[in-house]
Amino acid sequence: MRKLDKNDYKIVISELDFDPFRILNSVFVLIGIIPLLALFYLIIKGDLLQKIFLGNNGLIVVISIAISLLGFLYAYILVKNLLMKLLKYAQERKLADKEKIEVMVAVTHDLKNPLTTIKTAMDNLKDGVGGELSSSHSGMVKICLSNVERLFKFVEEILNSARDGFIRVFNKRELVNFSDIINIELNNFMHQARKANLDLRYRTSSVNSSLWGDKNKLSRIVMNLISNAIKYTPAGGIIDVLLS
Repeated sequence: MRKLDKNDYKIVISELDFDPFRILNSVFVLIGIIPLLALFYLIIKGDLLQKIFLGNNGLIVVISIAISLLGFLYAYILVKNLLMKLLKYAQERKLADKEKIEVMVAVTHDLKNPLTTIKTAMDNLKDGVGGELSSSHSGMVKICLSNVERLFKFVEEILNSARDGFIRVFNKRELVNFSDIINIELNNFMHQARKANLDLRYRTSSVNSSLWGDKNKLSRIVMNLISNAIKYTPAGGIIDVLLS
């Protein structure tokens, strides 16, 4: 990662819509002026100037004021350095996020080429280019095509969100039938369940399964649940999916 310069700090400050260093200066000026004005007022009002500075303890008072001013200045430097470190950290994180987004865009873009090749091959199989398919083979090809198209949509979502800086992160809402989503995912996993010698069942009550949500997110949730159930259920077991 490249080193930060003053221009990088200016970028962070411009995005904040305020200058933290200017505010810091104002705060310390106020902190310093208010007690000094109060002390000056007490000295003048009580005619204590000669007693404080020209008396026996005058040198001690001057040294005490000087030490206080040095401490005040040192506190200002500490807070300013802390502020600069926070700004540096914020900008470094921003640069790191930018680099991650660039890598993500490159990777997701490269995923599209093999996905296109797979989809083309599956389309050819579906259209009988390699010979007529049986009903079971045709069903498996349809499942593969459905999942390839899902991957295409997911890659496009990542690309679009990365280009926007993930300001709008997968925030789609639509009325979906949750029971239909479960049926689609179960159909996708049925062959895998049979291969693992598992009985994959689905039961639903009379509940209304329509809801507002992100269809792709809901599909991924169901997919993960069924995938884990198949992964961790012993051979000969039953996976009972219930919607209620």
